Amino acid sequence: MFLSCLEQLKKQCRTLTISMTDRLIPLFDKQDNYGVRFISRSSALPDWEYDFQVPAQTALGLLRKKLKDFEQGKTPYLSANPENVQIIRSELQKVANGRPIIGLSWFSNNAKSGKQRSIRLKDLVAQIPETAFLLNLQYGDVSQDMAELEAALGRGIATFSNIDNFAHLELFAALIQACDRVVSIDNSTVHFAGAMGIKCDVLLPFSSDWRWGLPGDASSYWYDSLCLHWQDEPNNWATAFESLKKELSFINQ
Repeated sequence: MFLSCLEQLKKQCRTLTISMTDRLIPLFDKQDNYGVRFISRSSALPDWEYDFQVPAQTALGLLRKKLKDFEQGKTPYLSANPENVQIIRSELQKVANGRPIIGLSWFSNNAKSGKQRSIRLKDLVAQIPETAFLLNLQYGDVSQDMAELEAALGRGIATFSNIDNFAHLELFAALIQACDRVVSIDNSTVHFAGAMGIKCDVLLPFSSDWRWGLPGDASSYWYDSLCLHWQDEPNNWATAFESLKKELSFINQ
């Protein structure tokens, strides 16, 4: 999200170095249009290698002072390795048999707000037409969730067991880009999808943070490809589910 201002930052620097988690470096370091140095945030950069330092959110705040300023960062600025995307997409198409490929993510481990953002997998899948082919984009051990889904609805989700959706972010991005659409709660999945311009439905709790705008907003001022579905009261997903089902009604047409 904060890297949506990267092109503007580059224009104000002779050289630009960005410190980030090691998991992201292989993905961002291969973007041809950047010309930026990405380093591990665990590294200690010597003082003589930079003139100024600023947190990413502060830098973004200096460039996004009005709503119209966000238009400058809405163009997709991230892409997965095309070869990885092609391989994954090809494998999915073999088993999807022409059905639209929908990637799903349904919980967050965030200590502060993860519980209010998360949805039970079987409740989320119940809102998605049975004619869709489902792909697991969720990080962590989801075996129990899948067993409950199978028992409750008799539906399954395809999983690439050789890809760790938390640790292998370069391949995780390829999974997302191989989808026709993504449906997710508020977690990192939606930011990857938005940065790559992948159509994504985001389910938001009643009390979401400032980044998602005003409650009830249907679109994101960060990403053009996102469609927002809100709770209209705390801990009740009924309105968000109805909005999602309406958005996905095209699948049965």
